[in-house]
Amino acid sequence: ALPISASKAEVAARGCQEQAQALARKAEDQVQSLEALATRAQEEAALASQQAKLAEEQSAEAMKSLLKTESAAVDEVRSELNAFIDEQRVFCGFLDTEQRSYQ
Repeated sequence: ALPISASKAEVAARGCQEQAQALARKAEDQVQSLEALATRAQEEAALASQQAKLAEEQSAEAMKSLLKTESAAVDEVRSELNAFIDEQRVFCGFLDTEQRSYQ
């Protein structure tokens, strides 16, 4: 009876070993999957960071362009205002001369 029990124990032990090996392979597969997901997440985070930096740079360029355009518009209005003031000075001088001629 003893050899049969030992044989059953060996079979049971082999079965446990096979199950343990199968679980170990499954765990290793899951670890590899998680590592792949972690790598992908890092790559996507790096890409998102690059895109954010690019968007920030584009925003800064757009602001510079807008400021340049606004500055040019302000300069144009300033120039027109100075020309108008000069015209008004000439006109006022003309009116002053006309008024003196009637006195």
